[in-house]
Amino acid sequence: GELVAIAKQPLLWAAAALTVLAFVLALFPIDRLHRAESLREFRWVFFEPFLLVLLLTWHHRRRPLARSLALALIAGAALASLWALASFAVGGGVAVGGVRRIATPYPHPNALALLSTRVLVLAAAWLVYSRATRWTLWLVPTVIGVTVFSTFSRGALLGVGFAGVVLLLALPRRHRMLAIGVGSALILAMIALA
Repeated sequence: GELVAIAKQPLLWAAAALTVLAFVLALFPIDRLHRAESLREFRWVFFEPFLLVLLLTWHHRRRPLARSLALALIAGAALASLWALASFAVGGGVAVGGVRRIATPYPHPNALALLSTRVLVLAAAWLVYSRATRWTLWLVPTVIGVTVFSTFSRGALLGVGFAGVVLLLALPRRHRMLAIGVGSALILAMIALA
């Protein structure tokens, strides 16, 4: 029953195919001396997100459990974001190429970006698809979004931008123009800071 329902999800098949392709590419990198790094990146960027999607899909039929799992993940990322922003405000972070990047509680900004980007997309998608309209519900994704931006991770910013375009299509028409305006302002801010 449940396995058949999960197997019918086209998004999971696409994610699985992408994960398998990424694994093959990580096993046979251009420079074989960097296979260990390639496999680590594969685990962070492809395998762990695929497991997260699989777990959330698996528990989707058990709504209270899936909801609790997602809320715990969002709450954890929100707390990590608040900690990181507080640390950054008092001079914390990592200086790279003359730019101070937010990193706490991780040793490197890209690690924080990996966590924050995944959870930001999950929280924003939840709000968009549930049609939640109370502005206070957007405070958590906003805090996490500021953290993602402050990591200055190009991959994270590209990922959030791509997810934002997909979510934009799901927004009601009356909210779409506001989202386009906010997105355009963020893009201009990123260009100015770059």
